[in-house]
Amino acid sequence: MSGEQVFSVALDGLNTVKKEGRVTVTATPSGGVAPYYYYWYEEICDDICYPPSFLSSQSGWGANSASVWISSMDSKKVVTVQVLDSQGAYATGSQAHEILGPASFQMGSGGITNFCGGTPNWYPFRDSTGDYARNTCNGSKMRPPSV
Repeated sequence: MSGEQVFSVALDGLNTVKKEGRVTVTATPSGGVAPYYYYWYEEICDDICYPPSFLSSQSGWGANSASVWISSMDSKKVVTVQVLDSQGAYATGSQAHEILGPASFQMGSGGITNFCGGTPNWYPFRDSTGDYARNTCNGSKMRPPSV
C-alpha cells in the first residue's frame, strides 16, 4: 500500500559465548517516529526453548539494549525485542537474536572445545532433520554419527 510506513528493527550482539558472563544485545530501529519504546524478552533453551521472560527492568523508552547473563550451564539463549514508536501507531515485528552459551561447547569429560575438529558427544539443538551441534569455526551443523 502506498503511504504505509515501513518500521523494522535490527539486532546486534555476540552469537557465541564460551565462558559465563554478560552479553549485551543492541536494537537499531528504522522507520517510525523516535523516541522508541523497547520490549525485551529472553528465552533459555536446551532441547526446547522455554517460555520467554519479560525483562521489565531493561524495557522502556530509549532502552535500545538489553544485557543478559549467560551461565556456564546455558546452551542457548534467545533475546527478543519488539519496538513501538512514539506515535503508538507503528510497532515492529519481534526480532530474535540467538546466543550459544558455554554448555554448547562442552565435551562429556567437561573439557571445552571449539568444535573445529573432533566429534561432540552432545547435540543440544534440534531442527526438522534431527539433533545437531554447531561448529563454531564455520557455522555448520554437526550431526550425530549414524548408528
